[in-house]
Amino acid sequence: MAEFYDAAPYSSLPRMLARENLDALYVCTPPHAHGAYEIAAIKAGCALFIEPPIANNLRTAQSVLKALGKSGGLCSVGHFWRYAEATTRLRKEIGGRNAPQPLLLSGKWLAPPPATAWRRDLKSSGGIWLDDAYQLLDLTRLFGGEAKKVSAFAASLEIKNEFPEATTPDVCAAILELQSGALASFGAATMTESESQSKFSLSTREAQFFLRGNRLKITRGEEETHFKGADDAILAQNAAFLRAVESGKRTEIRTTYADAVKTLRLALALNRASLGSKTVTLAP
Repeated sequence: MAEFYDAAPYSSLPRMLARENLDALYVCTPPHAHGAYEIAAIKAGCALFIEPPIANNLRTAQSVLKALGKSGGLCSVGHFWRYAEATTRLRKEIGGRNAPQPLLLSGKWLAPPPATAWRRDLKSSGGIWLDDAYQLLDLTRLFGGEAKKVSAFAASLEIKNEFPEATTPDVCAAILELQSGALASFGAATMTESESQSKFSLSTREAQFFLRGNRLKITRGEEETHFKGADDAILAQNAAFLRAVESGKRTEIRTTYADAVKTLRLALALNRASLGSKTVTLAP
């Protein structure tokens, strides 16, 4: 890759930071490898774009958040679905002072077998809620607010047959009670023989909204409205970050690190529930 872009390759981040005058750094590591890279880059004065999940534990995330707070540095977290035009349309539909309250939220995430070893290791990947269904949890917070209580279950049905060493479950299901009183339900599986698929839906008293990728279907009674976004959400979030680096203005950043910590907190609560506690109550 370095040769293709005529860039200098480095095997050590400290060496790169010492030799190069960087404006920004992309941190795209497995969940367990986050923390030290971000803090080193913050100390070097780099703006950060971080691929989620931002860590596999709250202590690491809080240390990075503390370093960002001291430096005042720019950071964007790649919750790409927030940049999709279909998501923006949904926010307009249910936003505003007199908008109907979400009553029920649901989602499904299906993915093929995890190809890399770290994704099959629970400590490294964080499991399905961190490694796969993370974006669905972020949408839940975006549209439904914070969770009050979560209940979840997990199973290893197929993964051990193909990967005997795997420690992460391959099927998870959860129910969330939100602080607003609304409920949410989710299912995720990682041993499906298909490309990754994600679905998110939201129901109010007046309408139902179905979000799939950059497509939105709105149902009101017998009337259906279909909207297809024209943009590439991943490209849009990267463009917004680079404009922020160039201008110093943060108005286009849709997920700050502090906000991402809240999504991580929810995912970790679901992990605890899935792996034994069954029900976990989150602090306000």
